[in-house]
Amino acid sequence: MSLILIKTNTVIPLLLVTCIILFPTYYFGNTAKEGQKILFVMFPLLLVSILLVLMYLKKAKILYDNLFLIFCFVGTLQFFTIISKFSFMEISFIINHFRIIAYGFVYLVVYNIAINLNMTLDRLRLVYYFIGLILLFYILLQILIPESTIVTIISNRKLIDYTGFRIGGPFVWSYIMAFVILPIIFFFLFEIQNKKISFLNIFLIFFLLVLTLLSQSKAAYLALFIYMYIYIIILLKYKYFKQVIRVTIVGFILFSIATLYVLENQDMFSHLVNALSAYSDGNSDVSTKTRLKQLSSIWITLDNNMLLGTPLDVDLIIENAYGHYLYYYGIFGLLNLLLLIFFIIIKLYLNLKFIFKNTIDIRHRSIGISMFLSGFSLLIFSLAGSPLDANKSSYLFLLILGMYSAAIYNFRNDNNNGK
Repeated sequence: MSLILIKTNTVIPLLLVTCIILFPTYYFGNTAKEGQKILFVMFPLLLVSILLVLMYLKKAKILYDNLFLIFCFVGTLQFFTIISKFSFMEISFIINHFRIIAYGFVYLVVYNIAINLNMTLDRLRLVYYFIGLILLFYILLQILIPESTIVTIISNRKLIDYTGFRIGGPFVWSYIMAFVILPIIFFFLFEIQNKKISFLNIFLIFFLLVLTLLSQSKAAYLALFIYMYIYIIILLKYKYFKQVIRVTIVGFILFSIATLYVLENQDMFSHLVNALSAYSDGNSDVSTKTRLKQLSSIWITLDNNMLLGTPLDVDLIIENAYGHYLYYYGIFGLLNLLLLIFFIIIKLYLNLKFIFKNTIDIRHRSIGISMFLSGFSLLIFSLAGSPLDANKSSYLFLLILGMYSAAIYNFRNDNNNGK
């Protein structure tokens, strides 16, 4: 019986990760729109079903933490921006005003599921390894059988387009892929630097670094440099001085190799090369010009209702989360987004401090570092799009965040009970 429980505690989180990453978005249409709507509704229903079964079996009560209250507070403020848009209401537009509240609900349900499954930091490590292996599996399918149904119902984008490599894997867009994998890279990096070395973690960190390079995502490259800077600060703070020297040397070598590879294969990195050429001439590349053109629409909101937003075109896509929230929800909505991200980062920082204070286990500390960096992912990748509004990336982020919070909760309880 105990063996069955251990397997259930491990399998359910992995199944939930699989449901998100390999969700067949394009099974429901040629665009992601319909599939995204179905995932938005289906995944919370799946979570609630699992939680109800666990609560029935374990006679458990609903628990919540401060971050859930933050979601509720910020989400309620966000919802009230709807009062400026009564003249052009649509169902999907109304639902978007509930989005942060819905995310808070998903976080709460995941948090309770994970507590009832006795989630630990060690089991969360398995989730990281599993994500890397799923991505490897799907991208291999994209290489070997790119036109097969099993590949195209998950993503309809090719690994290579007219600009060269643009690998987005099951997340379609390369910047969303980078949003997911970059914190995991530093999870593996910290373990390897501290002699928790295996063939699998060396292979996966190499694989994820190659994916980052081949993404041609400017946000990914920017995030990688910022993460490295934050990572070195963490190492210095906790007196990992040798690791600072090693990661600096290895980082410089890998950067040099990557630069030489790009220069030797410019035709496969034309998106990146064209961008750098444009910047060096004092101009903007095509994607930056597109985003600047989209951002120019924000003046409509600022002219009509600066505080709450008055988007005259409710289908307008703005590939910048800050611009998107400003256009649709006004200055009030933008401040809400920044407030939510700020509290998530604070929460993750406090958890990082707790882990380093209460355990010397490298495997646990690596999780703390990775999760702290994931909070900054929200800040950085919001420049390229809106990872909190893309249902696959947002649900995966909330799933890992909820499991991590539950693991910390269980860790605290074990410490308090003297285990």
